[in-house]
Amino acid sequence: MATAAPSPLASSREKTNGNKLSRLLIDGGTTVLRNIFDAIHPPANLTSDLNSNYSILSTLLRKRVLNGQQWDKLFPSGGGLPDSNTFDITLLFLLLTNICSLTPPLTGWHTKPSPGDNSVEANLARVKFFRNELYGHVTSTGVDATSFSTFWQEISTTLYSLGLDQAEIDRLKAEQGGEKDYFDALIEWAVSLLLYFFALSKTQDVLDEAVEIELKGQQEMRAAQSRLEGVCESQDEIRASIQEVKEEVKSLTKKRNEHADEVLRTLVKLEFKGDIEFHANKFQEGTREWIFESIEAVR
Repeated sequence: MATAAPSPLASSREKTNGNKLSRLLIDGGTTVLRNIFDAIHPPANLTSDLNSNYSILSTLLRKRVLNGQQWDKLFPSGGGLPDSNTFDITLLFLLLTNICSLTPPLTGWHTKPSPGDNSVEANLARVKFFRNELYGHVTSTGVDATSFSTFWQEISTTLYSLGLDQAEIDRLKAEQGGEKDYFDALIEWAVSLLLYFFALSKTQDVLDEAVEIELKGQQEMRAAQSRLEGVCESQDEIRASIQEVKEEVKSLTKKRNEHADEVLRTLVKLEFKGDIEFHANKFQEGTREWIFESIEAVR
């Protein structure tokens, strides 16, 4: 009779090893990275420091190095303040390597440094390397005794160099059991990854929508500009027509005045004395007095 295969969820020494390495790297690594970050950007200055580096951070968001969930922690909506205690190990590493004026090790931020390089920057790169090594392509949460011993030595040495308490490291190594805590940590890690990919997809949707809005806005702007140019042309035509009318009125007024002056000059040259005496001699006193009365009434 064939022996039943052991349950993949059953506890084992190997899974206990994996649990301890996870807690050492995730909990211990997050703690030391946060301490280093807080020393460079103290919590009291965090808001202003992040605002000062807004251009760098927005570029990382646009390039999708930062995701939407991480961005919300840096610049909370609704007037909230950022808190480094909410930053996970991934976000802390991104901030340390982009806005903390740290010099990359000779091998860069994404490669395991040489054993002789024990600088802060090299040890930060090691933390990222071990995180990817242990959780990037795992098929099981279990770690055999030999691998555990090697990983533990390198990771604990790295974290100790970055400021983690050696007594806490030794206590964790000597601890028995812990599978439940390990599974909790893995679940939290998996949820974080799912949220990341979800945020990534939503970010693409938002970017696509933003591009569409931008294109539509440009089209409307061009149409409005065309209409405005038409209005301006119409206004110019109206102003030109008004100016022509003004010029015509001015010309007519000038001609009228010139004609009136010419009539007056002509009248001045005429002699009416003979006509007046001729008509006066014919006037009989007491006649046509109604004419004089009418004139006086008008005056």
